[in-house]
Amino acid sequence: MTLTLYEKVSLNFGSGVVAVALIGTLSYVSLGKLAVTTRSAGDTEAVIEQVDMLRASVDDAAIAQRDYVLGGNVDDRDRFEQARVSAERNVERLRAIATATMDAASSARADSLAPVLAAHLDDLGSIANLRQQRGLDSAVIAMRDQDITDMHDRVAALLREFRDDQRILFAARSREQAARASDAGILLAIGLLVSFIAAALALANIRRYIADRRQLELQRTAVLEQEQTARTAAEEANRAKTDFLRMMSHELRTPLTAIQGYLELLEMGIYGGLSEEQLSILKRIESNERHLLAIINDLLDFARVDARRVELRITALPVRDIRLAVDPLCRPLIDAKELTYGWRAAADQLIVRADREKVRQIVVNLVSNACKFTPRHGAIDVDCVRLDDAIEIRVTDTGPGIPPQKLDAIFEPFVQLDNGLTRASAGTGLGLSISRELARAMGGDLAVTSVYGQGSTFTLTLPRGDVESELIPQPVRKQTASLWGMS
Repeated sequence: MTLTLYEKVSLNFGSGVVAVALIGTLSYVSLGKLAVTTRSAGDTEAVIEQVDMLRASVDDAAIAQRDYVLGGNVDDRDRFEQARVSAERNVERLRAIATATMDAASSARADSLAPVLAAHLDDLGSIANLRQQRGLDSAVIAMRDQDITDMHDRVAALLREFRDDQRILFAARSREQAARASDAGILLAIGLLVSFIAAALALANIRRYIADRRQLELQRTAVLEQEQTARTAAEEANRAKTDFLRMMSHELRTPLTAIQGYLELLEMGIYGGLSEEQLSILKRIESNERHLLAIINDLLDFARVDARRVELRITALPVRDIRLAVDPLCRPLIDAKELTYGWRAAADQLIVRADREKVRQIVVNLVSNACKFTPRHGAIDVDCVRLDDAIEIRVTDTGPGIPPQKLDAIFEPFVQLDNGLTRASAGTGLGLSISRELARAMGGDLAVTSVYGQGSTFTLTLPRGDVESELIPQPVRKQTASLWGMS
């Protein structure tokens, strides 16, 4: 029996549909398994990150306790207590994350780590109390006690073993994830191949029509593949460069931190007395080291913002707390230039809904910029205004102002008003770009108004924390330059 053209096309099309449906079902199952392995790898990575945070807080507590024992400074004791609370909080988070991963071994190890860490922190606290009550010699003798030393080594070994085991588990899960992804890719490729064969068989019965149609389709497919390949390559290059910058920033910060520590020890006279000229030189070295560290921190922050890897902890935050956090950091710059500085609030209890650390970073950047560009004996005012569903924090200075043609450009990365080699103010030109991105990530915005020759006002807008309100609508964003290109 001879089949008609319609029957041939229908048979070929039906066969293709059945094959595609079968391949699609298998692909769905494979993608489901890929999702499970991806989630498991992500959970393990979260445990590793929390272990790193715990190790850092334990190290901070030990350093602060040592500084207090050696110097007897109350600030060091407070710093130790804060680090101790942070370590206890981090170990509880680690236990919660390990439990959530449904991995019995990780959960058991986190539970067994908690009492050992608590004992270690208690030992550190006891030595600090001994320093306060009996003096340095008694505290030093206690620090050299073998049990104390063994407990410290045990905590370090437990944390190191825990992290190493998790990295091994993460590597295994990553390999499983890659295998699942490979299976899914093969199934999808087979599906595409079967679909192509079915379509070719169906269209083979209408050659005249398919000749031009197939040629156009092949051209379109080639263009799309080239575009997709170029886009994928660009994204991979962007990601690799961002990761490289982040890694290098971390690697540079480590020796700089060590340099800063040794400078402080030299200034304290730990290695012997220094003359006034030597102390002056050390101050210059320390100033340049802090400046370099600030540049590296800016680059690291911008890399995180550019890669959308910023973590936010949104809470209700009193504006009063923002001022208390900003003033100690900016006061030296203000006093050095003898500036008039003040905060004015519309009410005593203004509350925003934002990330405490990110808001502090933004406001410190705005006030620091105002200090840099305001001439000696000038004025900086911070006004806090309550709107219907938002709070505005306005930082106004009496500096030279911003030319109208540069008002939009100052929020782009690496842009400064004075880009000459002899510019008066140092910096990378990333602070305002980072601040605006952080503000928008928290549902707010950062804007500027300026009268050239008279001064500028930067307005940070954040959602109110004392009312139920939606996040502030995001403005339509133009295509702007990111760290590596247009975004």
